[in-house]
Amino acid sequence: MEAENITIGKLAQLAEVGVETIRFYERKGLIKQPAKRRGFRYYPPEFITRIKFIKRSQELGFTLKESQELLELRVRSQAKCEDVLVKTEAKIQEIDAKI
Repeated sequence: MEAENITIGKLAQLAEVGVETIRFYERKGLIKQPAKRRGFRYYPPEFITRIKFIKRSQELGFTLKESQELLELRVRSQAKCEDVLVKTEAKIQEIDAKI
């Protein structure tokens, strides 16, 4: 599937979310809204994985801000697996305390 073929509706379908979820993530800065081309916004295919990651992290108890921090660690070249592990272990302790 070519990047220019993924409209917001198709992205929502492939990521298993609603269109409004994608718009919400755009407003929150979790995903970048692409510029319009030929009257439509075309999303890159890697957004499917990104949106699924955000939804899954929410299911696990991470806030949107925490999900964004995890995504930013993935992008930074100097970030280490340990950075993600530290954040994940802290979240596990927080959840355990709530239980």
